[in-house]
Amino acid sequence: MYRLAVTLLLALAACHNHSHDEAFATFAACYEDHTVGDEMLAKPEAIVACCLDHPVEGLTDCGPTAAACETLMQAELDDAVAADADIMAGCADYIVQKGM
Repeated sequence: MYRLAVTLLLALAACHNHSHDEAFATFAACYEDHTVGDEMLAKPEAIVACCLDHPVEGLTDCGPTAAACETLMQAELDDAVAADADIMAGCADYIVQKGM
């Protein structure tokens, strides 16, 4: 049973094609990578992933507060790509997950 569980976990990990240290040149590129294609994360989830899981533009997070994150995301993401509500939800969740 233990071997089966380990095998399943390894198989699931292999299916996920993003490394947590995969760097992106811009937040827009990271966001697009996470919302389009195989991964298809919800917009707020993509923001969290880009803020916590990947170095972007030399940054390793999106700031110390939700407001700092929102300011950064609003400057980086076009309104047509991410609505303010998506940015606010993603940044709020980012702060919660950052504290974990």
